[in-house]
Parts: sequence; structure tokens; C-alpha cells
Amino acid sequence: MMELQHWGLTYIITIILAFFICFKPRFGFYLSILIYLWFGAVKLGYFYPRIFIFIFLGVIIILRSFLLGDILKINRFLRITLLIFFIFVIISYFVDLFIGGLRFYSESNLRRLTRIILPILIAICTVYFIREKKDIKNIILFIIFCMDISAFVAIMQFFNINFFWKLRLIQGEPPLFVYERICGLSNYALNLSYYLSILVPLTAWAFISKSYSKRKIFLFFSLIILSFCLILSLTRSAILGSFIGIFITLFWARKSYTLKLFIPIGLCIATIFGTVNPNRLSRITSLEKGGLERIPMAITALNIAMDHPLGIGSTGKYFELVRQFGSKYYQEAKKYKGGRDILGTTSHNNFLNVLMYWGWISFVILIFFYIYIFRELFGLIAESRDSFIKDSSMGLLAGFIAYIVNACFHNAGPFLGEYFFWYFIGILAGLSTLQDKMTAS
Repeated sequence: MMELQHWGLTYIITIILAFFICFKPRFGFYLSILIYLWFGAVKLGYFYPRIFIFIFLGVIIILRSFLLGDILKINRFLRITLLIFFIFVIISYFVDLFIGGLRFYSESNLRRLTRIILPILIAICTVYFIREKKDIKNIILFIIFCMDISAFVAIMQFFNINFFWKLRLIQGEPPLFVYERICGLSNYALNLSYYLSILVPLTAWAFISKSYSKRKIFLFFSLIILSFCLILSLTRSAILGSFIGIFITLFWARKSYTLKLFIPIGLCIATIFGTVNPNRLSRITSLEKGGLERIPMAITALNIAMDHPLGIGSTGKYFELVRQFGSKYYQEAKKYKGGRDILGTTSHNNFLNVLMYWGWISFVILIFFYIYIFRELFGLIAESRDSFIKDSSMGLLAGFIAYIVNACFHNAGPFLGEYFFWYFIGILAGLSTLQDKMTAS
């Protein structure tokens, strides 16, 4: 009976969403942002809303392109970016298949297919709904708004207001120790930190940009809420990355906006450290909690990569290597504080995970992926005479710097489980297309 109820719920939701997306595809795209930020891990019956929306949007876009002549134009930047991602996917799959022991017919292959399709569809759908500057502005503002709501919920969770923790039940049973780390409406605390690491610098640049002059009040309060949440998330890497991203870009642009940004951000810092019990902030003021343990994890990942230059695959072979009797990796790691942690987790570094799982070739591809993105951003900042394109590119640059810093201390990344990043790849492709049009005219 429960099985039938689940399937019935799946069909009903599918039909309702399909109806709206058919007639209002732009509505479907904005709904995808909201679902990603608020209900990323929700499963209704056998239905994953965010996956369905993008697959259906992809079909609608293809049909509109053929039937209505509403052609999707993928510019050079996005083509090359997706090509880099596709090459990485092919190499990582063969490593998992022939070295990691992945079975060709398995549930893991279905999950992998989702991980391949979702980033591509997010980027392509984002580009499709960008035709002019106001489209980019609206997408950025809507993402910030959705994140504001989730951040507000997270702040209330930090102060242990039970109602806001109960909202987590929408996502299903909360993961263990979730009550130690706020997560807002995101499916996990670390997902929240990835979202904030991009959005705090991007919001800061939108706030100081003249292109968003009509949204100054909204952006001022958004910056306060997001900065407040960023610090209370207790994620040192995201906090550090955001400040590095903001100040590097401010220094490069030679903008005297430090005082203007200091008011909202300084207000947050002063309020938090002036009112919150210092013991609750010890995670960001001390390396004792979760900091020094990263050293043996990183050493273990590097040692494995040196011994297995083609990678070991992401199918669980890592734990076989470190847990086997007399493991040299464990013997080396236990010399350091927290060395035993390698028995239960990987390196907490997205770059080292890629290196260890899929080898040096995949690692070089990931580095080239980021280099290519930064090359595009530098070109837009240097060449564009349009203040909106220049400031938006600066905001993305600051956000990507923060994201990379955060990824250096956590497992996820744009190729490995964290696909919110691809919305901003789509926005960058949209900016690049607009710049090409301005150059041509």
C-alpha cells in the first residue's frame, strides 16, 4: 500500500510541475533555484524535484529550439567548459570501471548519470534564460533572495529556536550531529557553506555596484544576513575564502569601497563577538576542532596518489587501503594528531580527492578547468566598458576565489557532488555572450 502511495504522489507532482513548466519554462527555471537552495535533498515518493525539473526543462528547450526557432546559442566559453567537464567524466568513469572495480550494471552508474546530466543542464538552462542584462540581474537577485531565507532560518537555528530546526524535517531525518552545525534549508551544513562562500562576495559586489542602485536597501540587508550566517556557520574555510575573495578583487579594482562594505560586515562581526558565548565560536577561533586533523588526511591522499598515479577510483578502495592490516598509510598518518580519522573519512580537500580517486590526469584537468574560468573572467574585467558586466564579473571572481578556498578544506566541488556552482558558470557564459554582442555592435 505504501509503495502505491509513493508512486501516486510521484505521478501527481510530476503532472503538476510538467503542466506549469510547459507553459512557463522561465517559471520552471526559477523554481529550480528555489528547490536547489531550500529542498535540495527532498524526495517525494520516488520523485526528486530538482532532477525532474532540469530534465524536463532540457526537453522543453530542445523542443522550443526546433519547433519555434527559439535557438539555444551556446557560446565558445560554455562549449569549452562543458567539453573539459565531459573529458573529466570519461576519464573518471574508466578509472572507476577498470581500477576501482565498478560494476557496469549497478545503481552507482545511475547516480553517476545524474551527476553528469545535472551540471550540464543547470549551465545550459541558465544560459537559455539570459537574453539581456536584466535577465542576469534578476537571476542573481533571486538567488540572493532565496539564500536570504535559508540564511535567516540558519541564524535562528544557531540560537536554538526549535521551530526552525523542525523545518529540517521537510528534508527527511536530519543527519547526525546536524544540531552542532546550522544548515538553514540546505540539505547539509557544508552545502550551506559552499553556497555562502560564493554569494557573500557576489552580494558585496552587487551592493557597491552602481548597476544595482535601485536594489541598494535589499542588498544591504542581504549582505548583513548572509555575512551573519557565514560567520555563525562556523566554517573557517568559507569565512576565510569570502574575505580573501572580496579584498583581492577590491584591491585589484582599486576601488575605495572598503568603508562602504565595512559597515554591514563590521556590524555583523561586532554583534556576533559581542553577544555570542565565546565557547560557541571556538570552532573558528581555534584550530583544535577539526583543523589539525586535516594534515594526516592530506598526507595520506598524497601518498596514495604517488603510489597510484592513475587513481584508485571512487568505489571504496580508499578505505581498503588505509584499513588493511599493517597499512603503511595508517602507520604514517598516526604520527600526527587526528591520524586515526583517515579510517573514517577522506582528505577533506576537493583537489586531493580528485587526485587520489582519478589520478594526475584528472587533477590537471580540474586545474585547467579553473584556469579557463579565471581567464574568461579576467578578459571580461579587462576588456568590457560596461559597468554591469565588469562589476558582475568582479563579483563572480570574488565568489569563485572564495569557493576554491572552501573546496581546499572540504570534499565536494563542481566535479564532485556540489553543482550549485554551475548556475554561476551559466551566468558567466551569459555575461560573455552579452560582451560579444557589444563588441560586435
